[in-house]
Amino acid sequence: MKQKKIEISLQEMIPIWFSTRVLDTAIKDDGGILPNSTALHQNYPNPFNPFTEISYNIFRSGKVTLRVMDLLGREVIRLVDRTKTPDQCGITWYGRNRSGNLLPSGIYFVSLILNDVPVNSMKILMIK
Repeated sequence: MKQKKIEISLQEMIPIWFSTRVLDTAIKDDGGILPNSTALHQNYPNPFNPFTEISYNIFRSGKVTLRVMDLLGREVIRLVDRTKTPDQCGITWYGRNRSGNLLPSGIYFVSLILNDVPVNSMKILMIK
């Protein structure tokens, strides 16, 4: 019986070996990781005191806005407001408003906006 040679490309093998988190990325020219989607990830720690890390991916270049709002939808601070290129990004928020005042304990919402289009929002909890 003659054996058939089966060829499988690396692209077909990746889902077998790696998690979906790895599949959401590609390799940059400098060897770094380049995201294949724009996403806002859950902050850590949550609940937090006195600070929290917020990470997000940017798939394509554009104006990125990352803002924190209170329960009434009022913006308390804009953490990011600039043009960014595709990358995995992160920022630390110290629970302060744009005036530098420490905010009270409570529920806040973080919203990621790319090119004036809302991408995702998440609820975070600050406890003192």
